[in-house]
Amino acid sequence: MAQKWRSTRQGTKSATFPHELADENTQATPDQSGDTSTRPSARPPARPKGMKLDSARLDRLALDYVARYATTSVKLQRYLSRKIMEARHADSIDEAVASTLNAQIADILARCVTLGYVNDRAWAEMKASSLRASGYGDRRVRDNLRSNGIARDVVEDISLTPHEGTGEDEREAESPMDIALRFARRHRIGPFRPVKENEHQIHQTIGKLVRAGHPYDIAHKISQMSATDIDEN
Repeated sequence: MAQKWRSTRQGTKSATFPHELADENTQATPDQSGDTSTRPSARPPARPKGMKLDSARLDRLALDYVARYATTSVKLQRYLSRKIMEARHADSIDEAVASTLNAQIADILARCVTLGYVNDRAWAEMKASSLRASGYGDRRVRDNLRSNGIARDVVEDISLTPHEGTGEDEREAESPMDIALRFARRHRIGPFRPVKENEHQIHQTIGKLVRAGHPYDIAHKISQMSATDIDEN
């Protein structure tokens, strides 16, 4: 491969392409002292359309992507496949080149995993923690992880892991009820609604909690709570 891969994610920086260089025809701009100097334009030159996609550029796209985003193997694979498909639809590559590039994706993914640029389990743990901090239940967490290509055994393992508290010093395991109450508080429903819920609003509260991944029994219990119940707990 023409692209050189480095051993740390923070050090990832791909080779500069000609279109990224400063415009050699930048006009001279006088500064406040009256001197004239050559400066790059405020807006970088646009990337040429229809740039040919080849093996080296596919490497470059992968490196740029993992440098900017925490991702999974499947998300990176989908991204690279989409770029190849876009190039094929734009007729910048033919079917034979597209086939060769698609075959290259597996090798790129393997190198990203080996070098630590992609870590599915670490991403899954981070994502699950973020969703729970927002009040989403285990069912919603599992669905999200599976949709992002996380292996079933990793998903189940993370689902069985005790949920830690979100406070700076609070590291005790949280119950499903604690997480569901956090969702209700964030969305000001159930006992956190400013006024007592009517029958229609109670059904809405239950529906929102169930769609957020919480069991029906917990959703129903929260819908029957009052502000006093929260204060007592």
